[in-house]
Amino acid sequence: MKITIGITTFNRRELLQLTASSLARSASLDSCRIRVYDDCSDQLTTDEIRNMFPIDVDIIQRERNLGSSENIRRMYVDFLETGDDVLVNCDADLLFRGDWIKIVTTLLPHTDGILSLYNSALHPSMGELRILETPVIEKEHLGSAGTVFSRDIIVEIVRNVPSTRGYDWAWSHFLKNEGKRLLCIKDSYIQHVGLVGVNCGRGIVDYGLGFIPQDDWTTQRNFEFNERLLEAMSRMIDEYKAFIYSHTWSERPKNDIGNG
Repeated sequence: MKITIGITTFNRRELLQLTASSLARSASLDSCRIRVYDDCSDQLTTDEIRNMFPIDVDIIQRERNLGSSENIRRMYVDFLETGDDVLVNCDADLLFRGDWIKIVTTLLPHTDGILSLYNSALHPSMGELRILETPVIEKEHLGSAGTVFSRDIIVEIVRNVPSTRGYDWAWSHFLKNEGKRLLCIKDSYIQHVGLVGVNCGRGIVDYGLGFIPQDDWTTQRNFEFNERLLEAMSRMIDEYKAFIYSHTWSERPKNDIGNG
């Protein structure tokens, strides 16, 4: 099974370095091809990106900023120009379990050609089943980050799903209508550690459920992320409470002021 790891990125140097350092701890990584699709970063050079990774990487740098969805779509098109069997769709803000490649090669052949390693808190479960004793859940839709595709599935997506702003929502809808099960490992093998981005911020926080690190370095990075996650959620609660308080106070009748 020939695997391409495709990483879309735009600036965010520290998070990309974290992703590269985490990827370096993956067993059997040298058997994979890594391709980085830089969306015309103005704070990173191709040499800087290349030096972050433990093995040789192909870097495709866009001539202009395409946006997340279009950068991903073109990554899928580019993947079909390789002879590889599997595409792992990654973002530049991820932590990996060290054995994630093994779970891909073990489980993907028993799916409909699509399997997410990232059990997103924002994508609810439709039901649970098991593949080779590994708990997996079926979802109505998946995000791109952490999702693994067979070559045949990428062919179908490229042929049938046009460019659109919410590309992962579009291909999820298409595949679901084609009768494909959108399966996700119950205990995430990949953790999303970015708190600002296309799918985070503005009161939305996405993270992977059930992620269990396997080494001290990943455990520490995951602990640091959990602290930042709790701080972000606390700020959102405080902002919501302040909004409710100010709105409620402005709505109180004038003769009610001072009566509790």
